[in-house]
Amino acid sequence: MRIAAFALLALATTGCARLGLPFNEAAAGNEPVRGAALVSARVSDRVDPTDWLTVRQTFGRIPAAAGAGTTLDWRNALTNSAGTVSLLTAAVAHGGTLCRGFTATINDLRGIRRYRGQACRGADGWQLSGVVPDDGTLL
Repeated sequence: MRIAAFALLALATTGCARLGLPFNEAAAGNEPVRGAALVSARVSDRVDPTDWLTVRQTFGRIPAAAGAGTTLDWRNALTNSAGTVSLLTAAVAHGGTLCRGFTATINDLRGIRRYRGQACRGADGWQLSGVVPDDGTLL
């Protein structure tokens, strides 16, 4: 019985080898499927609100004297998302409110997306405004 099972396995394996099953389509000479195109994700993919909350909280960890180019990492344990917050400008007072230009990356299950906007410190922490996609594709 063992010999028959071994012979059947050997026959099946050699049959596949004789067929020369291609694992590399380019080497097999296959042409790409016509009409296929690379698709990039749009920034309109929703970002979890708790990720934005974590980005806002990250501004609280940036020293007041920090200047442009300062970058901090963030991680949201609830969504397992992560990213960075980078200052584009030093802190500027607008009508008594401290504001900073920033870029942020959000790395989640959909990929890495980049945004830019302005963060201003209010009574209940940092608020984000004017946040727009920095580009329309995943990084």
